[in-house]
Amino acid sequence: RDSGLFSNEVRAILPVDDKTLWVGTVNGLNIIEGQDVTALPQQQDLPSPFISSLLHAPDGRIWIGTAKGLAFWKDEKLQVMDLQPFEQAEFIFGLYQQPDNQALWAASDRGLLRYDYATESLGLVGVDAGMPFDKYFQILADDQGFFWVSSNRGIVRIDSQHAKEVALGQR
Repeated sequence: RDSGLFSNEVRAILPVDDKTLWVGTVNGLNIIEGQDVTALPQQQDLPSPFISSLLHAPDGRIWIGTAKGLAFWKDEKLQVMDLQPFEQAEFIFGLYQQPDNQALWAASDRGLLRYDYATESLGLVGVDAGMPFDKYFQILADDQGFFWVSSNRGIVRIDSQHAKEVALGQR
């Protein structure tokens, strides 16, 4: 805090393009460049100052997971995603970028959210779709087409193609 961070409790760190370091704290999002520590412009428009996850997407977006929603920063603008239609999902714990760059997945307090880059739309894979519970923390993929998803109740393995179809409303 003495150097300008919003809090000493840091929840996410993201190096971007070898010149800046984005630091998510429980009280806001800082950007460090050299010795300068600044705040994200439009900080007040974030869903919550509690930053839980950060991810730099190949299209230049910086995804920001918070305790009350999901947003991204691109072209000097903040875009907040409306999560209310998705069982009122709020807390975004972890983010996963598909290697084919078709979608971003977010582990949330209501299941897995999928953002489709082509349609710029969100979908949910939650309890209603057969997930055993609703709170998930991180998502990883293996080479056999499965997601491995951590939770406070253990690890769940799900078929990534099936999850995609559910999120797109095809199942």
